[in-house]
Amino acid sequence: MKLNKLPANRGMKWVIDGISIFAQDPATIIIFTASIQFVAIFAAKLSILGVLIKIISNYIIFFMAMSLGKAILHNDKNIFTKDIINTQTMQKGFIIGCLVSLITMMISLLSILPFAKEIYILLENIDSFGISKESIFNLEKLLKIPTVITAMTILVFNILLIFCMPIIVWNQTTLLKSLFFSTISVLHNIKPLAVYLTLWITIFFLTEILINFIFNILLSKTDLLILGLIIKTVNNSIFYASLYPVYLDFFKQYTR
Repeated sequence: MKLNKLPANRGMKWVIDGISIFAQDPATIIIFTASIQFVAIFAAKLSILGVLIKIISNYIIFFMAMSLGKAILHNDKNIFTKDIINTQTMQKGFIIGCLVSLITMMISLLSILPFAKEIYILLENIDSFGISKESIFNLEKLLKIPTVITAMTILVFNILLIFCMPIIVWNQTTLLKSLFFSTISVLHNIKPLAVYLTLWITIFFLTEILINFIFNILLSKTDLLILGLIIKTVNNSIFYASLYPVYLDFFKQYTR
């Protein structure tokens, strides 16, 4: 498997390539993104189960986004259809998601251990005297560090293992090899990836400012909600479209 070493400025080109792919077929990518967002909203209502569903499905979603980008770039929708109806592919994506979920839960539980005594005493007080604003505040304060650690764990695994499924499907490798090659490729190109992710974080941050501080003054709540949803959907669509160019540069022929 060919693994390229890329310059830092390549991260900016991936965003531009994502815009280019999005422009070729915006309707299809927006429908795909809207479907993902709808499932995410539904999962959010399921509390801890919803979080697990999101973690498990992340790697399948990343692969589907790359496959859709590939299909649009090659003007062949059969590529996407063939990839997503492959039962074995989805099973492996599910296994990766379950593995990450298990590791995340273990790390989350370990991060709670230093605060276990305080949490136990607080829960006993709640059981004896009932729930109060102060008890909720104290519990949230105790869980703040474990929550941050859990979120960072999910983020790190999402980045390191983002290419697992395309490596399995398009390079015909085993599950273990895909975990290794995805991790090595990301670490090998941490600089351009850092530029790429920083650009996207900036774009999402500026979008939130635009919606909450500028349009909030000019529009009614209903119009603001609709416009905000449209802008976020377009942003997410371009992000998904940009994933396939990242994969191409990491593992295929790299041209300056």
